[in-house]
Amino acid sequence: MVVKHNDNDKLKENIFIQNGISQDNLSKEVILNQSNNDFLSDRNEINRFNNMTQELLDKDKEIQDLKNKNSIMNIEMDKLKQDIKRGNTYKVENDLLKERINEQYKVHKELLDYKVKYKELELLKEKDESMVVSLKSIIRKLMKPEYEEDNILYKHDTLKNLLLKKNSEYKSEEIDKLFIEMEITEDIDITKNLLITIIESLDN
Repeated sequence: MVVKHNDNDKLKENIFIQNGISQDNLSKEVILNQSNNDFLSDRNEINRFNNMTQELLDKDKEIQDLKNKNSIMNIEMDKLKQDIKRGNTYKVENDLLKERINEQYKVHKELLDYKVKYKELELLKEKDESMVVSLKSIIRKLMKPEYEEDNILYKHDTLKNLLLKKNSEYKSEEIDKLFIEMEITEDIDITKNLLITIIESLDN
């Protein structure tokens, strides 16, 4: 049986009428369902986009954190290298300082040795000078005639007073006798070695 187009429309109208649904309401419902589907689809796309965006932001933040940590580690490494370099510098300076201290110690030790030797030489010199004074006195006695000895006055008041002030136990007669033995006259120079020789003789 062939159904014409008009007959089909009438058939649809009869079906809609039988179901209590008008053709306009059906079209609206179809459009509404389609809109809901489109909205849900768009909503899903938006959510998916937001999720992807959030993931990208999280990844970017994680990458940035790693970069910051890497920068901090590089700074710490540079600082550690500088500390090691300074440590090596301090070691070199410390070694140089030790060498200088050792050199100064050697110089100081040599100076102490020289000082001891100088003291020894000073003592030898004083003894030699004292011996020279005694020898000169003996030589003068041996070489001078007796009449010259009788005419020479062996005395030195300044030196005598100095000795008496130094030690109250010294006696004037002992000093006079010693002056004669050593042939000390007023024109003789009062030296340190002369005083040492006289004092040693008086103390003995």
